[in-house]
Amino acid sequence: MPDSAAMRRLPPSPLTSFIGREELEATVIGLLRRPEIRLLTLTGPGGVGKTRLVQRIAHQLAGELDDEVVYVALGSLSDPDLVPAAIAQAFDLRPGGELPLIEALIRLLDGRATVLVLDNFEHLLPAALAIAELLQGCPELKILVTSRAALRLSGEQRFPVRPMALPDPAQDADPDHAGRAEAVRLFVARASAVSPDFALTATNSADVAELCRRLDGLPLAIELAAARVRVLPPAALLAQLDERLRLLAGGPRDLPARSQTMRATIAWSHTLLSTDAQTLFRRLAVFAGGCTLDAAEAVAGATLADAALDLLDELVQQSLLEQISSPDELSRFAMLETIRAFAQERLAEQGDEGEIRRRHAAYYVNLAEMAERNLVNHWGEGWLERLALEQDNLRAALQWTFDHDGTLALRLVSALLPFWFFRAEFTEGRAWAERAIALPGDLPVSSRLACQVVAASFARIQGDTDRAALLITEGRALARAHDDRDTLAKFTFEQGNVDENEGDYAAARASFEDARDRFRALDEPFWLAAACESLADVAGALGERDLAEHAIAEAVERWRALGHPWGIASALRTASDLALARGDDERAGAALRESLAFHWSHGHRWNVMWRLENLASLPDADPTTATHMLGAAGELARQLDTPLDPVSQQHHEAATARARAALGEAAFDAALAAGRAMPLADAVAEALTPPSVARPVKAEPAPHGLTPRELEILRLVAAGKSNRQIGEALFISPRTVAVHITAILAKLDVPSRTAAAAAAHRLGLT
Repeated sequence: MPDSAAMRRLPPSPLTSFIGREELEATVIGLLRRPEIRLLTLTGPGGVGKTRLVQRIAHQLAGELDDEVVYVALGSLSDPDLVPAAIAQAFDLRPGGELPLIEALIRLLDGRATVLVLDNFEHLLPAALAIAELLQGCPELKILVTSRAALRLSGEQRFPVRPMALPDPAQDADPDHAGRAEAVRLFVARASAVSPDFALTATNSADVAELCRRLDGLPLAIELAAARVRVLPPAALLAQLDERLRLLAGGPRDLPARSQTMRATIAWSHTLLSTDAQTLFRRLAVFAGGCTLDAAEAVAGATLADAALDLLDELVQQSLLEQISSPDELSRFAMLETIRAFAQERLAEQGDEGEIRRRHAAYYVNLAEMAERNLVNHWGEGWLERLALEQDNLRAALQWTFDHDGTLALRLVSALLPFWFFRAEFTEGRAWAERAIALPGDLPVSSRLACQVVAASFARIQGDTDRAALLITEGRALARAHDDRDTLAKFTFEQGNVDENEGDYAAARASFEDARDRFRALDEPFWLAAACESLADVAGALGERDLAEHAIAEAVERWRALGHPWGIASALRTASDLALARGDDERAGAALRESLAFHWSHGHRWNVMWRLENLASLPDADPTTATHMLGAAGELARQLDTPLDPVSQQHHEAATARARAALGEAAFDAALAAGRAMPLADAVAEALTPPSVARPVKAEPAPHGLTPRELEILRLVAAGKSNRQIGEALFISPRTVAVHITAILAKLDVPSRTAAAAAAHRLGLT
């Protein structure tokens, strides 16, 4: 046990309980016990709880170790040269002797097993060299530092202190679940201290959880908010968060001034920045949900763009910005919302906010237009994910442009059509498009018409055919008047979609043929492929098989030339209908499953909904599986607010009637409810599994229930062929081959292709 002198060097015992952070505390102590770690720096933004954590750790170590534990608070120092003196004072070493102070400290501590805790080092970073001297001269010394910026010394182990754990949003309303999260536990404890009657209940649990979430899980912010419970309930506190820095004040008087308000806590870090870093910091406030380096450079402006990377690094080092990983593998930088609120205040004070927000909006208009070209012309793998990461910024840019620059607003809305379409975000896209076409002023007609196409398309998808028809009629007339041939072709295509949804296939065929010819003349390969595919669809419904086969062949050829897997997957649905018309049920099902697999893997929930409906409508669909798919598709349609069109509703009702007749009322109702409640991933997995019982054929059934196609594929597997080689031999895609192989493995009850090949040889199937 440490002696009494060592005990006097500990921080004062806190007057409030230590809530949460137990795992974090154990991790830090574990790092300190590793012999190779002698300098451990806890970094993190102001208010994240670094000081409280090391104070707790200092007391824990003093009670567990024979080592000396000495705590030194540096927050009140302003001169880095005074750091050695502050450390010497903690060891009762007085300056003024013959030796320089650092050498005197080294002589004093040499051979002593000591843990030195230095709290709040971020404003004294030039003193880091003195710390390096101490460590080099005292082999038994370990130093634990808290700092908003790392010391950047050799051998330094950095450990970022993250905000407190938050509850799962899906269970916010459950006080038992929400109350287990660290952030909520802290809020409840501090709220109870100022209002003894306060308790977490089913009534306030969701508000408390959301409050902690919007406060970024920062302990100081949570404690300051909880102190307001004596005058405002959690719901009222939430409503006040737009003025969060005003709300988050009034901390205990015995804390340092910088810890009594969140504004002062962040301002402390802000004053440590260079002038250029302060400028970039406030300009980055316009980003919602983070930004990439190139976005930061665009907003920084010409004078700061070249130095942006170094300035971003400075902000990261001071814990005012966090570098985060992202699925697109581009470096992203993000601010906690509480820190961003401070940056927004600074931005508003400088008077250049309008220009900075214009740069932000212009960057995202250009990004959206680049994404549109890539998504339409050659799919551009990754662009959907890129825009999804930037969705908060896109919404912020949309809002600003609608308020300040109608031309930019129209460009942004029209450019986002493929993003909203492929992600099935029809409600949001339609709302922005309707606002766009209603914008006042003398704005470019072509841009306004492009937004009208978006509004018409999404209105039709959501079942509002009257609104879609009106927008199309008005749009076609205006496009003709302004000789806007591109938009006229798109409105013509949309008219065909409306006619098809209403069951008027003859009118739809005429519109699609017209649109096809227009897109061909305009050299619009994406839209030409889409028009050919739609033409094939309605021609098949009209029994015009030659036209249908010719049109779908051209559509697939166009999609393949574009390298557009979404288009190919979409065309597979029409190919499935044509296969059914030829009586090839197996190929129809395989085409639908391949289409479903693609759309599921790319997150296209609207197309997933349709493929589930299509698979449920197959004549040979297992009744229980079909009912599950109907239920899952219905739930998706509800979530996406996309009802079935009249023709699709007829197919749905026919599939429902077949399944109900096969299962009986009670079993059908149970299976339908199960499908609605089933996780979508499970429903898709079930749908991707081919029927387990072979269809009746004139030939003797293959062993183990294998269909003729599966037996054919198994023989090629046994011959050592890859999925690609099998697909080329049988004129099917590798993905379809994979679907068949999954079924083969299940039927043979073997775990791998190798085992399947062995079973084929053993059973004489080769």
